[in-house]
Amino acid sequence: ALSNTQLLCKDVPCEILKECSYSGDEPTQFVSTFLETGHIEWLFKKYGHKHFERERIDRAILVIWFRACEMYICHISNMQFTNVSEMFFSDEGLY
Repeated sequence: ALSNTQLLCKDVPCEILKECSYSGDEPTQFVSTFLETGHIEWLFKKYGHKHFERERIDRAILVIWFRACEMYICHISNMQFTNVSEMFFSDEGLY
């Protein structure tokens, strides 16, 4: 997550998507930390700083996690995920 903030949805390893999908009702601590790390680094590349409100980060983690779960469902169902060109750690357009 730290070194690959520009990861596209189409390039996310299936193991990450699987881990997200097995989180239950909420992302696990591992998944939350992974998504938070990637998102903050993505924000840093976009805005040049890492200081954002906790609420903003928490919302982003949830919507990125929802997308990861959807991506995994598409993967195991052999369905096409439509937004393969989006950056995985970005929350733009997910609200």
